[in-house]
Amino acid sequence: MSVEQAPLDGPVLAVCRADGLDDALLERAAHAARSMDAPLIAVAVEQPPADIKAMEKATGLSREAIAARLEDELKHRLNEACQRVSLDWPVRVVTRLGKPFLEIIRIAIKEQARLVLKTAEDLAGPRGVFFASTDQHLLRKCPSPVWLIREDADQKPQTLLAAVDVDPLTAEQPETESALNMRIVETAARIAALSGARLHILHVWEAAGEGVVRMWSNEAGGVDHYLDEIRDHHSAALERFMLDARRRLADLGLSQVQMKTRLKRGDPRQIIPEDVQAMQADMLVMGTIARTGVPGFIIGNTAEDVLNSVECSVVTVKPPGYVSPVK
Repeated sequence: MSVEQAPLDGPVLAVCRADGLDDALLERAAHAARSMDAPLIAVAVEQPPADIKAMEKATGLSREAIAARLEDELKHRLNEACQRVSLDWPVRVVTRLGKPFLEIIRIAIKEQARLVLKTAEDLAGPRGVFFASTDQHLLRKCPSPVWLIREDADQKPQTLLAAVDVDPLTAEQPETESALNMRIVETAARIAALSGARLHILHVWEAAGEGVVRMWSNEAGGVDHYLDEIRDHHSAALERFMLDARRRLADLGLSQVQMKTRLKRGDPRQIIPEDVQAMQADMLVMGTIARTGVPGFIIGNTAEDVLNSVECSVVTVKPPGYVSPVK
């Protein structure tokens, strides 16, 4: 059975460590669930001990009995965390033992989660890659939008940047990318509405033929005319998209969200991180789209390069029809 992107009426999932370090995450998830009138599920997953065979011999308990006790303890700690935070929204607790990213995705699929929130893991190592293994797997393979929150993130983000690609002439899958752009804006607007944040819609364009035009054009100002034409094309495409986006947000009751557009020229790998830094954005929302047709190979090189070049919280959105490789 294929698993497509979750519907807009599913629950909000808060992925917790059940150790008292995710109180702020639970509060944020409860606020999001209440604002969206969505159920809230607190999730905790832990890897079973590697020496479980030795534990069997030492305790006289079966593997199954040890696993049951470990999960009971995990559930107890997660329930305590939810009670300590005094959430203002009903919460259901779900715990699992297993590979964290696999179990989180399986829960998201089963529950048809509308949004998955998780604290971004600290990464010990090179600065070239920001997100650790579990986070990377969620970004690539979870069908629901994934919100990875920096430990030092403002509880109420004020500036959101959503990156869209609205050029139908270069799109490999125009209808899919158009639907993905709309989902990016919808998701960003829902999050912006939680704190009254400003939402900026960024489209980065490139002039792929500039080098050829420079070599072949005999006309004075030919390159400038070419660049002006390409820029105007992208500007008009962005304007058309925003008209549709504002209508869509009005239908969803999100017309109060303030949106501004930003049109920049250059390589998205460079321009998007630069814009995040220049605007001091609290969050980047962007889409990930498959180019290979192979389930699971969803993050393209551009998206992964951008995500690993920013130090703010991020939200990733999958295109319609996305099928997770996790079963």
